[in-house]
Amino acid sequence: MSTDKKAIARSTKIEKEKRIFIIQGWIIEGVQDRLIVKNAAERWDIDIRQAQRYVREAYESWKKIEGINIDMKRDMKIAQMKQLVRTLKDEYKGTPAGIQAIMAVEKEIIKLEGLELPKDINLSMDKVTAVKFKVIHAATGKGD
Repeated sequence: MSTDKKAIARSTKIEKEKRIFIIQGWIIEGVQDRLIVKNAAERWDIDIRQAQRYVREAYESWKKIEGINIDMKRDMKIAQMKQLVRTLKDEYKGTPAGIQAIMAVEKEIIKLEGLELPKDINLSMDKVTAVKFKVIHAATGKGD
């Protein structure tokens, strides 16, 4: 009898982990937390408070990941932005507004990947004729 209880507990734990993983996907896709709670409650026939706990646990599980660093966060953001481009509605694809939206996202991806050229900034001051700054990209640690 006790083996059956362990099997039941294990399967519900696995089901819970699957649900949290699905919720993390919704978070990455940019779905609002309020809608995630509503969708989870309807999809899995659970109450709102349980759905809210799932969302909270989805966020907390990311915090627990050891070794998560700025590069991983950057990669996640780039993947999210690429997904945003892929999910552009068909009615906007190929239109000036759609192309403009894609270009804005691509510009942000270029910045995150450190592919943007460094800029020289000239600053005039009273006692000093000019100062030249070298911009170092946070993404690559390189400048021009």
